[in-house]
Amino acid sequence: GNLKDKLRARIEQSRKAIAESKKAEVMRSAANALAELDTYGTAEGFMIASQRFNEPYYVMSPHVVVELLDADDQPVPDGEMGHVVVTRLDAHTMPMIRFRLGDLAVAPAEPVQVPGGPAFPQLERIVGRETDIWISPGGRTLTVHTFTGVMEHFGQIEQFAVIPAGD
Repeated sequence: GNLKDKLRARIEQSRKAIAESKKAEVMRSAANALAELDTYGTAEGFMIASQRFNEPYYVMSPHVVVELLDADDQPVPDGEMGHVVVTRLDAHTMPMIRFRLGDLAVAPAEPVQVPGGPAFPQLERIVGRETDIWISPGGRTLTVHTFTGVMEHFGQIEQFAVIPAGD
């Protein structure tokens, strides 16, 4: 196809939810609604879900089953954060059955109805790695980047500690 067609088909992949980033806004404005796609996959080499624009992530359910579980391996209610556990349905040589990835995600409390969107299970957001999350005594969830993103602007700070003093 011509260059314009190729540009319309451009796919931007990122590890984080691109819809939440400033980069997505800049790209959306500059590219005048060119196709955007964010994918969520594993280091083991398969895609779990994908997202267009600000739509939810669609789980590639013909190939993978995603469960969101609590610390006791029980399903969390929709709308609540849970540990991502996957079963790959098309890996005949090396099956992955109920494999805990070390990631946290949230399914929407109510599935989002998107005209023309696939009828696949949805994830509202990919929170991040379990090791990058801090849960306050009151139950608020913060990522490590909440703190490091601020501290990196102060070169004189070599080390810091987060001490909860309420919620």
